[in-house]
Amino acid sequence: MQLEGSPMNTRRSRGAKLRTIAILAGGVLAAALLFPTLGAHAISGDYMVVVSAPESLAPGATSGGNATCPPGFVATGGGVDLTQPENAGLRLINSAPYPLGPNPGAWVANMVNESTTTSGGFVITVVCFGK
Repeated sequence: MQLEGSPMNTRRSRGAKLRTIAILAGGVLAAALLFPTLGAHAISGDYMVVVSAPESLAPGATSGGNATCPPGFVATGGGVDLTQPENAGLRLINSAPYPLGPNPGAWVANMVNESTTTSGGFVITVVCFGK
């Protein structure tokens, strides 16, 4: 039997909060892909999702970029989304917080286009939480 406020209930409520954040971030990410010129999308006073400008990758090329958190925020997650076309032959080289350490302020990624005929595009996304 668990009492109100016990550690198990606290963990469950944190898990529910994290699921809610992930769902909200996913929705904002989808909106960012539909409207890439919007840039940073504030979700609440505590966290936001920032989407980079779209990167274009010619056949055989390698490129990278970053999405940066505003001052007072740290990067807690991020990734890369393909923008066009999804079958261009793009391969992820790396995707990680930057700088590495206790207070990363950006998300960086590098891609290679393994196609010899089709260009492709991608955006980098970072989830930022206030310090």
